[in-house]
Amino acid sequence: MAASAEVALVVPRYYHDAMGGVVKKSVSVPTELWTAAEEEAATRGMTVSALIAEALDHLVRLQRGLRAVAEYEAENGALTEEELAWADAVLDEQGIGRTL
Repeated sequence: MAASAEVALVVPRYYHDAMGGVVKKSVSVPTELWTAAEEEAATRGMTVSALIAEALDHLVRLQRGLRAVAEYEAENGALTEEELAWADAVLDEQGIGRTL
């Protein structure tokens, strides 16, 4: 009988705690994108599933924020340059930079 090796499964806290449960789905992803996701997950010491969950969470929060801004502007008019500069400064203070 071969000696068994101990394997530790490390699942980032984010993956289970924030999700409150897990849903398994099958998705189709372009090969290059999947390879990049595997590499990124390995670099960050997480599973591809955790990486995808994190990315989807980010996308959903971003889209909700954009919708909230659009609703605000629909009711109050477009944000002024001064308001945008203030928002940029607040985000900079929080260490949140532009991603695009």
